Amino acid sequence: MQEAFVLVGEAVEPGFVWAGDLWFVNKDGAQFLTDGTEWGWSWVNINEVYTFGKRKYMLITTLMAGDTSYAMWWTVKNGKPYQDETISGKGGISEQPEGNEFTMNSGGWGSTYEYNLADPEEGYMIGRTFHRYWFYYDGNAFHEYGGREITEQQLRRCAGAGKILDDLKAEGHAIGTIYYRGNGIININSSTTRTYEERGEISYQHITLQLKNGAVTPVAGTEEWEGGSGSYTDAFKPEIAAYPSLPKVMW
Repeated sequence: MQEAFVLVGEAVEPGFVWAGDLWFVNKDGAQFLTDGTEWGWSWVNINEVYTFGKRKYMLITTLMAGDTSYAMWWTVKNGKPYQDETISGKGGISEQPEGNEFTMNSGGWGSTYEYNLADPEEGYMIGRTFHRYWFYYDGNAFHEYGGREITEQQLRRCAGAGKILDDLKAEGHAIGTIYYRGNGIININSSTTRTYEERGEISYQHITLQLKNGAVTPVAGTEEWEGGSGSYTDAFKPEIAAYPSLPKVMW
């Protein structure tokens, strides 16, 4: 049986269209699925077909103003088109899947809080942030590696963590929430505060580590890709997040 998802629209460049209609085609004919109005999409990237377990998914990523991405994950169930709502929605895929694991990007505002010294509570957030979150397919469904909050003391039990934390503090960072994820990823949120004549600003940053064999090392490229700005949360899609037990090194 041959089946296809077809995006019909004005081609901007290979692999991209401007808006467009999404159709599903099989031996019975063509079925209209969506014109993208619920996403308000503009640029559309037709990604590759990805295989997770025994199922294939067509990934279509839309790009909005301000670089906000939305992803539609389509597959075929019992001969009919099916959009997996658990993984579809805000956030585009940020890296090619490796086996059954992949990352998605999250964009928003919140890198810096600016305020007037006379009234610190009446400030505002500025600055774009981009984060990657980690996901996996367990053979039946998609899940996110949810972040379990850990203490600075627990993190220091991992080889190499003490120096990283001490260096951050020496640079003027206040350590914020720290998350440990089941794939060994650790996100350290921190902040720095500066004051001027009449105003102040709090800049929020993060660093991402990988725990392996009881030791942590910075994850190459994460700060370059994300700018290191903004704070991580425990999960990008909490409804499908799975939270880990602590590794023995942190006991």
